[in-house]
Amino acid sequence: MAHETETYEVEYRYYQYNSGQADNGEYVRTRSFRTAEEAQALAARINASAQKKMDEDEERELQDDLIPWDGYFLGATAFRAVRTPLPALCDETAPKP
Repeated sequence: MAHETETYEVEYRYYQYNSGQADNGEYVRTRSFRTAEEAQALAARINASAQKKMDEDEERELQDDLIPWDGYFLGATAFRAVRTPLPALCDETAPKP
């Protein structure tokens, strides 16, 4: 029987620049949380940053935590995710010795 795990995720979009790797552009990342409140709080903070409604120091700290190089947030959405492991097909399809 498959074991389901419920988590809460925040998918956030950001624009990254100044990495020195010629990879400036828009990116998407996801963070997982155990509670809906944690996910909703992060999504709200990211959206406040994207809308320029956040204190500059708090915004810089959030960017430093979540964006690998220099960049700015474009937005975020919180989700409830239910993860169910798939059957282990590798055991059935592996060549027999």
